[in-house]
Amino acid sequence: MSAGHATEAAVLSRAGLAAIAVSNGDARAALSTSQNAMDGLGQLEGYYDIRIEPYVWNIRARSLLLAGEEPEAARALARKARDAASVYYAPDAPPFSEAEERLRNIPARASLR
Repeated sequence: MSAGHATEAAVLSRAGLAAIAVSNGDARAALSTSQNAMDGLGQLEGYYDIRIEPYVWNIRARSLLLAGEEPEAARALARKARDAASVYYAPDAPPFSEAEERLRNIPARASLR
């Protein structure tokens, strides 16, 4: 943190830890570290690579889905990440296609019950 504000590197580190937790199936760690990344994202000031936002949102969505919590919040974050990626990346770029695929693979509300 710099002067009480999160740095881009710190947010990326937290998001990376959350991604590792998701890939290891550790829902508790994924929820905690992805929330830390989201909190840090909200504290970033000044110039930073805007593409960090969809990266963090996608990881938070994956964490929520892994934990089986807030599927609608996960869907909203995945949609937000996909929409941002569509602005920041070409349609055939991996970050955009992965965000699109992730959103497509979130079960519909009716099938979550």
